[in-house]
Amino acid sequence: MRAAHLLLTGIMAAASVFAAPSSFADTQETIAVKLDGGTANAAKLKPYDNAFVVTQRVSDGRVIEAGIWTDQLRLRDVKGQKLWVRTQSIGYFDGRVMNSVNTFDSKTFAPVSNIQVNPDGSKEQWSFSPTSAEGHLTDASGHQSVVTVPFRNPSFDLNCCMRSLLPAALPLAKGREFVIPVVPAQGDPEVVMEKVVGRERIQAGYRGMLDAWVVETPVPGGGTVRFWIAETPPFLVHMTLIGTPGKGGIPYDQFFDMVG
Repeated sequence: MRAAHLLLTGIMAAASVFAAPSSFADTQETIAVKLDGGTANAAKLKPYDNAFVVTQRVSDGRVIEAGIWTDQLRLRDVKGQKLWVRTQSIGYFDGRVMNSVNTFDSKTFAPVSNIQVNPDGSKEQWSFSPTSAEGHLTDASGHQSVVTVPFRNPSFDLNCCMRSLLPAALPLAKGREFVIPVVPAQGDPEVVMEKVVGRERIQAGYRGMLDAWVVETPVPGGGTVRFWIAETPPFLVHMTLIGTPGKGGIPYDQFFDMVG
């Protein structure tokens, strides 16, 4: 299976202050998330439209404004099923574009399909069952192939930045850690850990300052990603990826700031 494109890379008024409910209490709990176990509740999600400015800071001192990442979520009728459809795109300053469309179950977050068009023109179309993923792949030269990836347990598809939305469907609390079975991609583990490291007040574009959970997870190939997750749409309001492996072995950090 393809390498995980975690961040689509190849690359208002201030919110009102609210009383913290008891669910915000600290905890030291590890939860094994099962796809059909009810821990991940996609019914909590709501439609949204969002956009981020993408900035890359290279270890040699360069700062690159890479482009704009757009992100939309809608509940749609897909072949007679009510599914969440997440449509994402990143347009780079040099003219390259990357697009992805993920469909998943509106209650369980189970993956149904994934279409991705990469900046080099290659395309990937994936469909999922409880025990396997089937990919129809077209490389940049137009050559087509079909691959099947089996897995032992029903698993989440975290490619194409779905890792950034899944926390919004989980019961977040400071100190809580989630063990998540995932569809294995090339070089990736079959289990991903996501930990809630705290809660912060942050600037969230047009929404102004608001409170968000900070969720941290290691990423394939090195580096650590953090998501700032609000309890209302668009949920993901800030993101950082520290230590991205770069070309020529030069690492860089990435910052995703909501458009204001």
